[in-house]
Amino acid sequence: MAAASLAVWQFVVTARYGVYVTLASMMDKGESVSSAAVANYASKADQLPSTCRTDLLNAAIAVNIRNVDQMRGIDDQVSWIASLRAMEPRLRQGLGCVPTDGLLWQRLAVVRWFLGGTAQEEAHLLSMSQAYAPYELDIVKTRILQWKRVTPAVIDLAGDALRSDIRITLLYAPVGEVKAMLTEASAFMLPLLSSEAVGMPPERSDALRKADITLP
Repeated sequence: MAAASLAVWQFVVTARYGVYVTLASMMDKGESVSSAAVANYASKADQLPSTCRTDLLNAAIAVNIRNVDQMRGIDDQVSWIASLRAMEPRLRQGLGCVPTDGLLWQRLAVVRWFLGGTAQEEAHLLSMSQAYAPYELDIVKTRILQWKRVTPAVIDLAGDALRSDIRITLLYAPVGEVKAMLTEASAFMLPLLSSEAVGMPPERSDALRKADITLP
């Protein structure tokens, strides 16, 4: 009986998250998603049942992140900050369930940075993300975006993690992502980019050169 009740509850939880999974999948594929739908479901995310299923948690968080991103384009800082604050408990809940999820650590790093977290905290969060997801290119790509935002103090504290992300991107990422990493890279990242470029295999250097990528 207990097993049957658990199965029913799991079905209910999966159904409640269903729209979030669909929206997250569409966003991952680059498909058009209504900004109104994103805002609507992001506003209801705190009503979702608790779960430790990372596929469901990450889907709900992805919708919330898209909503935060689209809110940055409107002149309403109060609502934007409120949306960021609403995300933090869900991220911490997810990490309580799966502390080895590098994507959750990265997303918490973004939220805490925008909410005014310290350089020490940001360095810790990004380093944890890198430690648990050192080679997953999609996660490395999102970390690179965050590395571009942070201050020199964060880079000083977490230089090894950033160096690893630069190395993985230079060696294995599609050339478009290498270009994206170099675009608007902070001046504080350039010495690490330069040093990691020196050790690249000749064939990879040639491939980047043919794609008109000039390394510092």
